[in-house]
Amino acid sequence: MSASQPAQIFPSLADYLPAAATSMTALAAQIADALKAAPQNTVYSYCTQGGAPYVAATGRPAWVGGNMGPAGPYTRTDCSGWVSYLLGMVLPQAYEAVAGFRAQHFPTDPCPWPRAYIYYRYGAVGGPAFQQVAIGDLQPGDIVAYALGGYASATSFQPEKGDTGHIMLVVGTPVRMDLSKNRAAGLTGSEAWLVPVCDSSSVPHLSMGDFTDSRDYEAATECPPCGITNPDHPGGVGYGWLGIAGSNGVFDQFCFDPGSPHFNWNTVTGDTTRNNQPALIGLRPTPGFAG
Repeated sequence: MSASQPAQIFPSLADYLPAAATSMTALAAQIADALKAAPQNTVYSYCTQGGAPYVAATGRPAWVGGNMGPAGPYTRTDCSGWVSYLLGMVLPQAYEAVAGFRAQHFPTDPCPWPRAYIYYRYGAVGGPAFQQVAIGDLQPGDIVAYALGGYASATSFQPEKGDTGHIMLVVGTPVRMDLSKNRAAGLTGSEAWLVPVCDSSSVPHLSMGDFTDSRDYEAATECPPCGITNPDHPGGVGYGWLGIAGSNGVFDQFCFDPGSPHFNWNTVTGDTTRNNQPALIGLRPTPGFAG
């Protein structure tokens, strides 16, 4: 199975959902809204860890099956598998471009689809499938990606061990944050935004308004419909808000819940630029991109 064939792996949305979605936000909403009522139907699974048995058996970056009734849908994937699934279903040419970038520069990466740092690097070097967008100008359908440590290196394309970063779909309009309301430690940026996202995560997010985090973070669950019985990480696919901060237009901090004193602002470590780009960027699919 080629990692650049999500459209062939998922030949028809009708196999999984009652009607085809015309945008990534619409597809994400169909799935995430159903999971709100059944949080036990989603689990977080790393492509290189708990997700490996399922990926090896099917080659799919995200398990999305069942129906829209009480029994489904089910999801079992990590952040990059979720975005790769959405992108491959709705904008397959854009996915093919990133997958080709992965095959050229990261042929030994253990994940069969582009991970978060690969999306970041593709966007940072000006890959034509996406246009960079300022954090405050993000809109539904955009993507936010960041890379951590050596994965953000400006001098090397060699992946290392550890957390690669995170990637998520923007589902609403960012809100400029009143810094006096911040309760999380470690904020150094002079500007911060709260961005509503739909992602696959094992970390609780800020809940606010229409985008409340309904995922179960208490205990790992199993996914019998996936044919996998080993427990995965708690969490999975859902909504929430991510805090993004920086200064002078360069954003290098993130926080999953700036409203909680139990969370910290994390600064992107390692080399924070690639071609003078920040290591946390917003990406908008290029209209009409045909590969």
